[in-house]
Amino acid sequence: MKNSDVKVSSGYFREKATIGLSILTGNQIDKALMKSTSHMLKAPKEKYVQLLLSASYNHCYEIKKNGLSVSKYIVRTLIKRLQTYNWVVVMKTVVVFHRLLSDGSDKIVQDICDEKNIFSPLKRFSDTYIVTFQRYFIEQYMGYLEERRISQKFIGVSRRIATPSFEEYIGSLNVELLFPIFESLLTILEALGNIKYSDQIVNNFCTMVAFEALVKDGKLIFKLLSTSMVFVLNGFEEFTVSLKKTWLNIYIRFTRAIGGLKNFFDSITKSSRVFTEEVPILRLPSEKVLRDLQLNVFESTMPDVEICTLEGIDIHKEVKPQPERGIFPVVKSQQQTASPENINGTSTESKSPLQKPIISMDELFGPITSAIAQTSERQSDINHIDPYFSLGEIPANEFPTEFPGAGWSSGVPTEWSPLTPIIDPVYNW
Repeated sequence: MKNSDVKVSSGYFREKATIGLSILTGNQIDKALMKSTSHMLKAPKEKYVQLLLSASYNHCYEIKKNGLSVSKYIVRTLIKRLQTYNWVVVMKTVVVFHRLLSDGSDKIVQDICDEKNIFSPLKRFSDTYIVTFQRYFIEQYMGYLEERRISQKFIGVSRRIATPSFEEYIGSLNVELLFPIFESLLTILEALGNIKYSDQIVNNFCTMVAFEALVKDGKLIFKLLSTSMVFVLNGFEEFTVSLKKTWLNIYIRFTRAIGGLKNFFDSITKSSRVFTEEVPILRLPSEKVLRDLQLNVFESTMPDVEICTLEGIDIHKEVKPQPERGIFPVVKSQQQTASPENINGTSTESKSPLQKPIISMDELFGPITSAIAQTSERQSDINHIDPYFSLGEIPANEFPTEFPGAGWSSGVPTEWSPLTPIIDPVYNW
């Protein structure tokens, strides 16, 4: 037996002993920690995850646990579970951490953000074909949660990314205050786009729950970034040159991150697994917007050229004196040239300047392709019509409109009548 297998077995027996002791002492927190991150290859049981979430809000009998607050004790115990040699325990622990970051209290999120190197390198798992794929995904998953932990700490625990109030907060910021928040969210999205999906990884309910949580995060961050980017582009013309260059670089990173997220979503959509979380079909940002931004920045960096004239260097044209002439009154012509301004009773001087067009979400991500639009249209299906059946056996509304007699109700024209004799013009004497 390998050394790692021995350690896995010893960890399993310690887990069973802790669960048995918690049942005797009535310690629900230890039981929930062991049960939600057990060696059983299944998703963390919602009953025990809810107990941990409730304990993070101090809805439990214990205020302190081993000299630590309840939330701090939960975080420290989960960190120890990440250092085991069983990939199932590590995977379920990462899923529980993800759930606490999204739905836990501000106190437990603060405790998670204060810890350093939570998602450290993994222990050596057993070298099997299945474990190799799972280890690859766990490392990417932990890298994503590490970026989210760092970004949440930078933004502030009081501004939780997963809460509805955060969308209102980010919508109230100006361009200068929005930039660091936008860059932090963009870093999270870039880490999410680096995660690779494979049916060989999602072969159990635990990894399926993990990917569903990632899809939910991807949709949320995509919405926050896209709405903020539309706001930035609408005021891009009034930015300073340095601010334009900064947001242009951010926009290039934004387009690449959206491409990675689209590949992540498309790989899930094309897979054979069925997810309860709806996976959207994204459109890539329009290339025209990027070209317009680059042209705008280029024109803004061009120096203003002052036109040099002869008068500017004190060289004036000699004007010959004209002989005096009689002064005649200037009579305005009563006839004016017909123009749209004269007809409508307006002039070009009173005409208000055109407003600058506002970039919408559709303009940012380009139009929907014709292939997608065609698939959304309903088409008549006539494959069920058997050509060997008689026409009388097919209902009238089953005919397509291009067939002759599609509007018939009995299979014969309405102008025919059984009482009208058929007269043959050849034999009619």
